[in-house]
Amino acid sequence: MAKFIKYPSIDQFRNIVKQVKDTCKYHETALPVLTFTGTVKLHGTNAAICFNTETEELWVQSRNNVITPEEDNAGFANYIESNKTTITSLVNNYCDKSNLNGIVSLFGEWCGGNIQKGIALSKLDKMFIIFGIKYNEEWLNIPKYLVDSEIRLFNIKQFPTININIDFSNPQESINLLTQLTEEVENECPVGKFFGVSGIGEGIVWESLYRNSVLRFKVKGEKHSISKVKKLVSIDPEKLKSITEFVEYAVTNNRLSQCIEQLFISPNKEPDIKEIGSVIKWVMQDIAKEETDVLIESNLIMKDITKLATNKIRNWFIQYLDKSM
Repeated sequence: MAKFIKYPSIDQFRNIVKQVKDTCKYHETALPVLTFTGTVKLHGTNAAICFNTETEELWVQSRNNVITPEEDNAGFANYIESNKTTITSLVNNYCDKSNLNGIVSLFGEWCGGNIQKGIALSKLDKMFIIFGIKYNEEWLNIPKYLVDSEIRLFNIKQFPTININIDFSNPQESINLLTQLTEEVENECPVGKFFGVSGIGEGIVWESLYRNSVLRFKVKGEKHSISKVKKLVSIDPEKLKSITEFVEYAVTNNRLSQCIEQLFISPNKEPDIKEIGSVIKWVMQDIAKEETDVLIESNLIMKDITKLATNKIRNWFIQYLDKSM
């Protein structure tokens, strides 16, 4: 029976700095120097192939749901269904070689074509790029052979990666390098370039292993940032002076567009004024999830920003519907 396996949210650099410092303080250990591997952050829609080795059942997911060809996410379930024999054989072979017995989830980005606009990947045919494999509660390395170019199934390790060392006793010194590398990806997407097209990319996802836990953080380019930040990378949350300034910072076009993609575009659902409550709820929950440290630093709580933020979200959604008609 299909069971939804959730992919975790990816933190900001400032969250990882705090996590490492808190861990070291708790264990009374010195702050480490960790090697992080950076891969291109792909701008598409989150998807997954899940396989139960015991029952040989295969199912597919969007970020939030198990999906089917009848209730699809940007055509991903139909893509899997059309190539089910090949994909089942590929995944089964991987599980056999790796001696896996249970549920295996191959998380990735369904990208290209009309899934997103204005980026290098939109110039390419749709494809699925695996960026993470989870077996039970363990994250596994992606083998190089887990690809099939004929059905446009790839993995993130095929494309350029970057290794950097971050000294958590002085994380500030890494900010300029992280910013520079992000801007380079935004200016010219390495995955697009690999396939022979030129255009902008979204950013970089950084990953390292520390005390048996996977640390991940993302740095998006300015064009894709969901908050109106003064810096792409910071080690501390911004301190904002007023409710108005916080709402300007948090309720951005990119965050609102991400809401539309999650609630309407990916599930192929028609936007409607009746859904305005769902839109407000999604954006406010996303702010609470991503920006709590900024609220605290600014001496604010969610209740303080609710009225102004919901008004801005409501007005934006109404204008979005007017433009869509």
